Amino acid sequence: MKILLFESKLKKLLSDRFGLDLTNKIFIITNTYQLPMHWDRHFNPSQVNRMLNNRGPLYLVEYGKKEYLVIPRDAEKEGKGWWVSYQDGDLFHESKFMKILGIDILGLGFDQLLDMFFNENETINETYNPDDEPNYKIIERVLNKSMSKKFDWWKELSIYDLKLPQGRFREGYYFIDGKLRVDHDWGESQWKHYHYSYPFPGNSAWDDKNDYSYTYFGDIIGGEEADEVRQRLLTILNSFYGKTFKDIRFSAIRLYFE
Repeated sequence: MKILLFESKLKKLLSDRFGLDLTNKIFIITNTYQLPMHWDRHFNPSQVNRMLNNRGPLYLVEYGKKEYLVIPRDAEKEGKGWWVSYQDGDLFHESKFMKILGIDILGLGFDQLLDMFFNENETINETYNPDDEPNYKIIERVLNKSMSKKFDWWKELSIYDLKLPQGRFREGYYFIDGKLRVDHDWGESQWKHYHYSYPFPGNSAWDDKNDYSYTYFGDIIGGEEADEVRQRLLTILNSFYGKTFKDIRFSAIRLYFE
């Protein structure tokens, strides 16, 4: 009872004296799909999966007109606490985040803000499928025919799920989950370009059936090449479904090399 009373008074102090109210502005993230697209260029799906698996959920904080991703620290290697990432990829300690919020003088940490402001019902999971009973065979044929003509490394995409997310952070773009067969030599070359210090994993994850060790599309493609793939996929889907989506998130597609 005393703790609840203290939190209530502290919450009122933050609002009245410091102008800070994060009610309904802290969201839990438990999978790669929920992460807003700002961070696609800074954290690939494998990194996000490893953080979620090894450290627990992430949190998205909306403050002013900006968004911040709050990441648990590796307790064994870094000690307890949190890292914070701005949407431009800048990563800093939670103490700097308290300065940004204007409450560093109070000596609070993100744990206290979670206790006061986080509502477990605040999720960003709302989605719907573009079809009531989706049959992906037709769109798979359309995509594979067009994409393989443009990109010689593209062999065959099998779609597991195709969603148009909704909600405050994610309106107007598609999310695709699936298995993409690509040319082995191209995949190995791309891997070496982005992960030169790590051996090419090939298809070991498919053999082990380990969700956290798959090679995802976002692990080996970026920059202008990713933009070219994104634009072509978006054009095809807009034409197929008669929509005008703003973007498409394809980085979580799992790759199979052959």
